Amino acid sequence: MGRATGLYVRLTIPQIFHPSPPVTRAVTVGGSTLRMLKSSFLCALPPDLRDTYITSLSTLARPASSTRLVTLMYPLLPPPHDLTQGPPFALSVDEYHRLLDARWTLIWSETVPKDKTRKTGASGGEMVGVWAWRT
Repeated sequence: MGRATGLYVRLTIPQIFHPSPPVTRAVTVGGSTLRMLKSSFLCALPPDLRDTYITSLSTLARPASSTRLVTLMYPLLPPPHDLTQGPPFALSVDEYHRLLDARWTLIWSETVPKDKTRKTGASGGEMVGVWAWRT
């Protein structure tokens, strides 16, 4: 069985908000085609840009049952939290669902253990999630 290493798609902020032409990437590994966008994304954006960002990100994804979005969700804070302080801007799992559930289904998630979380930066929990394209 072969191993894939160093595969990634780099998208800049202008490409996300103004894709022209639309960008998709497919990689064949072991006879299977994977379509993936990887991102630890939303914490860097002011809350008023989140909906536009997710719409553009979903436009860039290939609409197929094999398409996955991998997210590092942080900083996760319970409400109420100040949305004006950042970056990183506070988030919640509910906010990820609000933004992604129209096009994506959360198929796996796991809380990052305390001993593996970042040691600097904003306080708050961390979770890794894998989302599948809704077909």
